[in-house]
Amino acid sequence: MNVSKVTAIFRKELKDMLRDRRTMISMIVIPALAIPLLIFVIASFSMSKARQAEEAEKTIAIVGIPESSLLYEAIAATGMNIARNDTLASAPNLLVLDKKLDLAVEFPPGFEGSVQEFFANRLETPPEVVLYYNESRLISEMALRTVRAVLQENRTNRTGEYLESKGLRADLLYPFHLQSNNVMPPEQQAGSQLGRIIAYIVMILMLTGSAYPALDLTVGEKERQTLETLLVTPAGRTDIVIGKFLTILVISLMATLITIISLTVTMTQAGSLMKGAGDLLSFQIGPRVIISVLVFLIPVGMFFSALLMAVGIYARTMKEGQSYSQPLFMLMILPAAMSMLPGMELSLKTIFMPVVNASLVIRELFMQNWSILPTAAAVFGLNLLMAALLLWVVYRMFHRESVLFRS
Repeated sequence: MNVSKVTAIFRKELKDMLRDRRTMISMIVIPALAIPLLIFVIASFSMSKARQAEEAEKTIAIVGIPESSLLYEAIAATGMNIARNDTLASAPNLLVLDKKLDLAVEFPPGFEGSVQEFFANRLETPPEVVLYYNESRLISEMALRTVRAVLQENRTNRTGEYLESKGLRADLLYPFHLQSNNVMPPEQQAGSQLGRIIAYIVMILMLTGSAYPALDLTVGEKERQTLETLLVTPAGRTDIVIGKFLTILVISLMATLITIISLTVTMTQAGSLMKGAGDLLSFQIGPRVIISVLVFLIPVGMFFSALLMAVGIYARTMKEGQSYSQPLFMLMILPAAMSMLPGMELSLKTIFMPVVNASLVIRELFMQNWSILPTAAAVFGLNLLMAALLLWVVYRMFHRESVLFRS
């Protein structure tokens, strides 16, 4: 390998790529503008829908107890609109399903008497109150939470009154108190949530960011019939492979860096614009985290670049190369999505899972959990080894005429 020839090919290919409009769109416009804007719009829309559901009038039905009962009045005091039973056209649960009611509360016949019978130990099981709600509607879930809170408070009060009537203390219901203290600092909590999102998006964008330059510098040159001209230059095939590989890698890492900076700026600065966004949007990320993530992503970018470069060398046309790359996208996206599942942590098993291990390390780095650096180094080495093996495959393919110019 001749360093000067590799450098010349790298500079030439990088300059051509940066002059290409499609490369600039995939490297700058989409990561820096489109994706952050999409996330911001989705978050704003979700918060707007939640506020609308919270402020909207909720219509419920209460079946089985009279309007004069204290429990009925407690539910009515929440401000929700209670439909009259004589106006209900069909069963309350069906009306909830048809979205004509937001919630239906059904008490069993003789509810009050059954409660007293249970306290008197003349009934083995307490009466059951059924709440019908529609999980697909946010307004229905909010009505459920409100009514459930009223019922739970009423149940506690009833038990307390019964204990006091027997000369016992009402606080016997709570023989001990629970106090939950989350030892994770707020910035690490936000970093964990932000890391999950960014790790998934970065993996996808790094893959898609490598796709176009990888295919254009391989099968694209076949179609333009410029590959033959490059092969007769003084540069050897090894120099050409390394020069093209470095070009793809640099473009992929540039797109990744822009994505990370753009997403973190968007999500951390959006807190001032969206009230109630919580710690996630108030999280501040430092340059140390960005640099650590970018350095760690180098072998991942090498892996994706070599993989797509192999596809481009094998393909006969750009259309064929794109058809081959689509299944690869699915194979790479699924492991990235797996890293977002609850309970997925860095372990002896997950560090050997490509893409998953990188996504988990990125999440830990965003949490500023520097204690995982030894594990991250092991993952770095494993990904570097896989990238080197793939690059060796590319090298062998580029030296075989039957593969390079297959018909």
